[in-house]
Parts: sequence; C-alpha cells; structure tokens
Amino acid sequence: MSQMIADGTKILSSRNGKITINGKKVSYKIIAQMINTQGVSDNYAKIFSISYLRTNLASVEKRPITFVFQGGPGSSSMWLHFGCLGPQRLVFPNYPHNTSSNFSTNNSSLLEITDLVFVDPVGTGYSTAKLKKNESMFWSVSADALVLANFIGESFSTNRDRPPDRPIRPLKLNSMDKTLPTWHLH
Repeated sequence: MSQMIADGTKILSSRNGKITINGKKVSYKIIAQMINTQGVSDNYAKIFSISYLRTNLASVEKRPITFVFQGGPGSSSMWLHFGCLGPQRLVFPNYPHNTSSNFSTNNSSLLEITDLVFVDPVGTGYSTAKLKKNESMFWSVSADALVLANFIGESFSTNRDRPPDRPIRPLKLNSMDKTLPTWHLH
C-alpha cells in the first residue's frame, strides 16, 4: 500500500530489518519511494529509490548518507544494491552451471557506517520522465547531474528522518559523472 507524504512524493513500501555486520547488530528501516523532481526544460522526472536508514543509533544528525547510482541510462542500481553494498546479497552458488539464486546477509554492507539510498536515474529501473517521449532529455552528464541533485534536495525536504545538514556522499562505481550532483547542491 502506497502513501503520499509530500507533494509529488509517494512511499511505495516501508518495513524494518535487522542484520549483523562485523559482529554488530544493525537495525534499519527500508523505504521504497517515488519522488517527482524537476528536470531540464520544465520536464519532470519520477525517480525511484530504495533507502536503508539505520535505526538503532542514539542520533543520526551527523551520520553520513550515501546516494548510490549506477551508470544509466539503461542500468538501474539493482546490482549495486544486491551485488555489493546493500544489507542482503543475491548469491549464485552454482554459476555459471546453474543460474538459481538466493539471498544471504552481506557482511560487507556499508550500512554499518552510512545510511544508503539506491537511486535509479531516469531511464533505469522504475524511474522515468513525466513524458516518456522526453526521457532522452535526461541522458547527458549535466542533465543527469541536475535531476539527481534535485532528487537529493527533494529527498531531504520530504523525509523528516534525514536532517539537511548530514554529510552527503554520492557514489557511482563506473565513472565520475555522479559526483556532479554535489556541485549542483552548493
């Protein structure tokens, strides 16, 4: 069941989870949401994200928050999410002979030290331009950076559990263009 929490922001699903990382119990809240954000030339985008916010801490005010992007267009954040950084990993025990898989606890997840927001840029996963025919307007380094910076700003303004003065760390593993949203935020 989805829930509107602000103009243009919809929580699609929310639940709590627990894992042990490096011998420490980590409780967290999972939020799947869709945020409408301004793009280029008054074109809006619907940006899908999944957040993992640690809950068993005395204070989150100075806890870093890492926005994780994959290399769109065409590649969602799923493999960063379930392949290496999220609290659960998708494991293929008999690959390449058998492609069956299962989930296991990711003892290397960054959730112990930073909250994580896995973001699908426009044209990847569930993220789209308001008008599908305008999606390619978002597929340049500068347009991608602008809409993702707007997404980060909207994310802080609509989620009360993300104080705006928390340290932000954009992370993209296959190129440097996702560091540009930080520049747009200043």
